[in-house]
Amino acid sequence: MGDKAVKTISDEMKIDELETEDPEIKITREKKTILGYNCKKAIITDADGNEMGYWFTEEIQTISTDKSAVTSKLPRLALEYSVDPDGLIMTFTATSVDQKLDSKSKTKKFSFDIPEEYEEMTYEYFSSFVGM
Repeated sequence: MGDKAVKTISDEMKIDELETEDPEIKITREKKTILGYNCKKAIITDADGNEMGYWFTEEIQTISTDKSAVTSKLPRLALEYSVDPDGLIMTFTATSVDQKLDSKSKTKKFSFDIPEEYEEMTYEYFSSFVGM
């Protein structure tokens, strides 16, 4: 799809209160390296039977404040995941990981500004496109 960005507020991303069933997580024996990190594959199946593949590394610890997020159920940080809405497989892969934070780069690393070269789309459009 090219370089796209979604600017949203947390109220738009709330999960339907009826969706309280925890997803099923199966850690497979598959392994691969992403950005020099050893990763394992997890297959997450939601209540509707939809499967998503996540490649996560145990080498990077994460803190998830959103306990309803699927990735909060993974043992550690996901560096790649794939979704298959309506037969269109989309894969999202980390292109860099920087675990260091110095006072000079805090603003740059945590900027929510959308780069000029990205096309902005609404969360509603994005979620309907990827089946969220």
